[in-house]
Amino acid sequence: MLKLNSINTATAKTCASAIFCLIVLLAAVSQDAAAQATLERPRDTGLKKNESPKVQKLPDLVVTSIEYSGNKATISVHNKGIETSAPCKLNFDLAAGEAGEHWTVPVPALFPKGFVHTVTISRNQPFAGKGVGNFYTDNETTESNESNNTLTIDKAAAAPDIAAIGISFKAEAGVTQIVGRVQNVSKVNAITSDIQVRLIRIALYGAHQNILEFKTQNLTNLTAGSALDVKAPMPKPFPGADSYIWILRVDGDANDANNNVEKKSTKVDNN
Repeated sequence: MLKLNSINTATAKTCASAIFCLIVLLAAVSQDAAAQATLERPRDTGLKKNESPKVQKLPDLVVTSIEYSGNKATISVHNKGIETSAPCKLNFDLAAGEAGEHWTVPVPALFPKGFVHTVTISRNQPFAGKGVGNFYTDNETTESNESNNTLTIDKAAAAPDIAAIGISFKAEAGVTQIVGRVQNVSKVNAITSDIQVRLIRIALYGAHQNILEFKTQNLTNLTAGSALDVKAPMPKPFPGADSYIWILRVDGDANDANNNVEKKSTKVDNN
């Protein structure tokens, strides 16, 4: 038989143990609830309820292409972004020679994903070598991509093609003119003075010949597709000549050398 003190002591220990277990259980439940609440709580993104994140609308200026054509450089630009760009400037640097050359041209506001805007730059001689096109925005225009504002090319100049296309004889004011016609058959304007057009007569007499160059003319500013007549009075007859070969020749043409000479033969009536 237990004494009363023993019963009270056991009961106290049992109660203390039960209370401790309850406290531990309640603490575990509280921690689990807190953890669950943390998992379920939405991240604070600064957005209101049911509000979707907004995509920042920015332009994206791109130099699309640079093309040389004789004394012209054509630069195409484009806005790949999703916002209209502000008006800005386009720099173009040509590293020709030691000093190089520089142009700055205005570019209007460009619609997003719109048409390609084209800029044309001209100079007094053909474009060639390293050319760099670069947007200049005074650091006031924020773009979605800041690394595609520049394009560089390095290519030789496109040369014109001057063809000798015909020789004719024309009476003007009682004087017979020898007319040699040449044409720029390329898409590149000829603006250099290195090209020369020559009229030549070869007099044939027996087994011999006499060569006479009676007209030389520098060719300048012959636009693509256009023709030019080079004229000279007919030279004096060569004594004893049986026939003549008239030659129209283009020298200094760096393109197609197969179309630079035209010939015509005439006989001499010695009766």
